[in-house]
Amino acid sequence: MANAMAWHGPAYLDDGWAPAPRYLMRRSRILHHLRRLGPGRALEIGSASGALLSELAEDGFDCTGLETSAQALALAQRKNGDAIAFFEKPSDEWRERYDYCMAFEVLEHIEEDAAAIVEWANWLRPGGKLILSVPAHPRLWNARDVWAGHIKRYRRSDLEYVCASAGLRIDALECYGFPLANILEFLIARKYRGITKDDAVKDGYDANNQTAQSGVERSLDVKLFPIYGRLPGSLVLRSMIFLQKLFLRFGLGNGYFVVATKL
Repeated sequence: MANAMAWHGPAYLDDGWAPAPRYLMRRSRILHHLRRLGPGRALEIGSASGALLSELAEDGFDCTGLETSAQALALAQRKNGDAIAFFEKPSDEWRERYDYCMAFEVLEHIEEDAAAIVEWANWLRPGGKLILSVPAHPRLWNARDVWAGHIKRYRRSDLEYVCASAGLRIDALECYGFPLANILEFLIARKYRGITKDDAVKDGYDANNQTAQSGVERSLDVKLFPIYGRLPGSLVLRSMIFLQKLFLRFGLGNGYFVVATKL
């Protein structure tokens, strides 16, 4: 999957969006698996800025984005033009249409997560792949989860259950991000320390609004991107991206990454 872009993929700094370190760690796992599987029709649920789909389209994938946030949708359409179709709502024509349905950091925002997986699986052709990521380990729940509008963090068994219930066979289940993403989450969570769900509501942190913001709110990343996006900081980050591969099987990271096949 050769790509002429910079090693980190798109960065829309003038529009207030930069790829966060954890996004880049997740992106490396996504591209690793899609490189092996090859191009096809790909739908990304919660496509945010459209940065990932932009990369996949360059590599021969027929891409579609589904995004409910008006701000994110406008950014994605502005950056991709007519090259990628973005939708605010799903279409009845999507049934068994896609080779890949992808949802990264989306499921944890949905109360009826098992029903969502069933719906996404219906959009896959038989043999198609559901590829998703979620925050890992309920014990790591923190104020940043509240701020972002998360409903839950996942156990391995939770993912096994919702996939099996939707007629999906798990091909890969990785725990990514260790150690860098764990450290960064701890540091960032300190900013939101002490926020409870009641506090969040009182202070105007509506879960739906925070969910809409979570895909495009990158003000801190835009400030820090000149450090980790270029030498020498990029060498450190790329080393961490490589290092996480040694720990994917051990449950140490702060995110789960899943590839599952529709039976």
